[in-house]
Amino acid sequence: MDSGLAAKGIEGKNKRWNMQAERKTPSLKTVEKALDLLDLVAASEGPMAASEISGQLGMTLSSTYKFLTTLTSRGFLDYQSEGKSYRLGAKYLHYAQVVHRDLNFSRAAHPYMVELSSVTRETVHLGMPDGIYGVFVDKIDSSQTIGVQTKIGTRKLLNSGATFKAMMAFIPNETFEELCSYLLENYEEGKRLVEEARDQRKLIRRDMIAVTFSEFQTGVAAIAAPILGIQGHLIGSMAIAGPIERFTPEQVERYIPLVKAACQKLSRSFGY
Repeated sequence: MDSGLAAKGIEGKNKRWNMQAERKTPSLKTVEKALDLLDLVAASEGPMAASEISGQLGMTLSSTYKFLTTLTSRGFLDYQSEGKSYRLGAKYLHYAQVVHRDLNFSRAAHPYMVELSSVTRETVHLGMPDGIYGVFVDKIDSSQTIGVQTKIGTRKLLNSGATFKAMMAFIPNETFEELCSYLLENYEEGKRLVEEARDQRKLIRRDMIAVTFSEFQTGVAAIAAPILGIQGHLIGSMAIAGPIERFTPEQVERYIPLVKAACQKLSRSFGY
């Protein structure tokens, strides 16, 4: 065997071994097959027949049909009866719209976050709802020496902290009831948590502001307001946060109008 080919073969094996060593959780082969199938159809210039997909992926025709049936029933693929072929389904349009919406939201909100951060010199969070959870999608760190240690992508229940509670007040009723059911089923103090959530939902809807102390993190205070769109549809929330020592009653009174004003301006830009 050519020494160069042998070296490449050894190098390839080493790469595979290293990848396997680094991978703590093995991948699901069926999921990989499904993703390969979707990638193949997405890259095709036109609809593809089952036999064509089967041949290119090296799968049996019967297995291919099982994947196609499942993916079509879930909207990931669309079956063309005339040509007995498949193309990407409408579900991808929905996902694309969600990604586009999230990116647009962060871009639109960022100037308001910068302004709020420069005025208050505190950490600014941008949140979005995800069912009964909230997620930090953007953050500007405090310009002061001591700030708030949070990460973009942090995901917690909507009854946790000002950023998420501001959203909890404006989620649809059915989503709120789902949150209440989850709290009752998964926490010993579920009844108390539900009563608090119902009370806070009313107050935040009335005042358009959420203020918390040592809830999301011990020793951290936060002030948040909702960001709404057309017909009052919830888009997200914006908050300032910092050490409790800096959030004196006087400062809280000063900060509340600033947070509300920033969120109201952003809400108007989204048609509220």
